[in-house]
Amino acid sequence: MGAVVLTAGCVQTPGRSGPYPDGDIDLIVPAEAGDVTDTVARAVAPCLADRLGVDVAVRNRPGENGVLGNRALVDAEPDGHTLMISSVGPSLVTPLLLPERDYGSDDFRFVGVVRSAPVVLFTAADSPVDSAETLLATAKAGGPPVTVANRGDTTVEGFALWHLNFMAETRLEPARTDSDAEILRGVVAGDFMAGLVTLTPELLAGIESGQLRPLASGGHERPAYLPEVPTTYEVLGRRFPDPAADPDLVIDTAFSAPKDVGDAATSTLSSALSRCLSTDDVQRGIGAEFVPADQGEPGQRRVGYRNLQHAVQLQLDMAEIEGR
Repeated sequence: MGAVVLTAGCVQTPGRSGPYPDGDIDLIVPAEAGDVTDTVARAVAPCLADRLGVDVAVRNRPGENGVLGNRALVDAEPDGHTLMISSVGPSLVTPLLLPERDYGSDDFRFVGVVRSAPVVLFTAADSPVDSAETLLATAKAGGPPVTVANRGDTTVEGFALWHLNFMAETRLEPARTDSDAEILRGVVAGDFMAGLVTLTPELLAGIESGQLRPLASGGHERPAYLPEVPTTYEVLGRRFPDPAADPDLVIDTAFSAPKDVGDAATSTLSSALSRCLSTDDVQRGIGAEFVPADQGEPGQRRVGYRNLQHAVQLQLDMAEIEGR
């Protein structure tokens, strides 16, 4: 039994003679230091280091809405010593929106989900917009542009705004900003009528303090921590969205490896992540409400990711048709 304990987790990766991991790990974060994704990675990294018995160094690779960091993982050796924690948006959605699609979701091996949060439409608490229905009616009435701040067309949030406009037959005007913090400040100051971001601890705190008013969340179901906030589909009168046709805009922050990392290393990493996510320190660092209750089946996650990709591709096809 002692021998079994001592050898547990000692797996080999293809082409390597020793157990995995046999060296330090670089954990790519395709975001600036202080970004939500960076905070999540730094909450998890020390626990992963303890579980794996090697140093895990967070390497920030910001730029181009996550593209630079994602490309760094795609180009890395598939030995399991270069990994990534990132929103799935730059892995799934952004490549479809790039002029040159030189990587895609098939270039990644998704090991597990570190954080899940819905895309949320919100406004300032003192705004005359008291509901999502009011916002949509204002946009349909004409007059001054109804601006909704987000992080740009090549992001999940940019797609979510297009999707809402398409379903509601409105013209909410996108206002591109560089960060979620800038969106929150701009909405509170009245620079934008509304904002659209993937829910962050700061946004949730603003909602709970009464400074911000949530209008709708992008998931198929209301999150437990925002039980009074309707989903976008409820606002549009669709209480039961079609899982295959309607994207569930609850965005994962995923733990990923290069696609050829191998099953043994993937199993070791998945086990380490699951154990870390159950610890109090990691849950406090991420925000316990955002930690997934379970990882679910990898195949089911892939189906959800593909549904999101298909919805984005539909947007692109329709935009091309309309442009002709």
